[in-house]
Amino acid sequence: MRHPWPIALLTTLLLVAPTAWTSAQEETPPPPTDPTEQIEPTGEEPLDVDLTEHTERRLTQIDITIRPKKKAPTEPPELSTDDLEVVVAGKRRELQHVDRVCRVLPGTTEVAAKETEARSTETPEPAPQAAPLVPNNYVFYLDHTHLTMSGQATALAMTRRMIQELIPNGNKGVVVSSGTKLTQSKLSGDTDYLLSFLDKIAEDRRQWLSVAYADGEEDRYALILNYQESSDESAKNLARMYIREERMYTRRELSRLSATLGALADLDPPKAMIYFADIMRSDPGMHYARFVGIDR
Repeated sequence: MRHPWPIALLTTLLLVAPTAWTSAQEETPPPPTDPTEQIEPTGEEPLDVDLTEHTERRLTQIDITIRPKKKAPTEPPELSTDDLEVVVAGKRRELQHVDRVCRVLPGTTEVAAKETEARSTETPEPAPQAAPLVPNNYVFYLDHTHLTMSGQATALAMTRRMIQELIPNGNKGVVVSSGTKLTQSKLSGDTDYLLSFLDKIAEDRRQWLSVAYADGEEDRYALILNYQESSDESAKNLARMYIREERMYTRRELSRLSATLGALADLDPPKAMIYFADIMRSDPGMHYARFVGIDR
């Protein structure tokens, strides 16, 4: 059985942000060749170039998981900063530390025991006890209104695979389906129950009515173009109607998402939500506005 190994990386990001610039510059005298030589004061006030520079240093920890291939060694690999790299905004950042001593996962107790025994022979101090494994809680949220037909098929397949991989070993999950109505399973560690609930969602034709809205986006564009042939103003009015419609659906889905998060707020950490949507936008409906050249 394969088990992931958690790795923690530490890297420092140095950010320099100049905020105000002017083209005025003053020539700086060259440094004296003789260390004892002093620059004569000119009697002029220093030139204010109106430049403000802010620097900031951040120590960032990044958690990664390494999954061994089949027939790979059962012990975690010995990794160093030379084996990994972090790229931020196209620039490579320096890694200062790689820490493999994270929490113990199922299947790694033998490795932890060997490490503990090795440390006990090297130092007279007793080795610290490994922290007990804390179960994870997962929320699988399917936003059918913002899923196309192909997106829904992908979301269902990915949810099925993640339930099979994440829920065993004491973890729990809940499946939430948001379509013509909001439904959800019970929080459960029973893989068969969660997969059965997922099958009911896939077979529920009422949820497909919401998917029809996402799949109809190309038809809405085509209708706007059709209106433009006779009246540009009619096309703009139709676009405004589509903007209001998309905003209404987005507000509804965000309200449902907020209610779901509130209802699950008491779940013990660690917990994570996996949200599926492929046409959810940060500025709902504005793609129609840009299409016909209006502000809103």
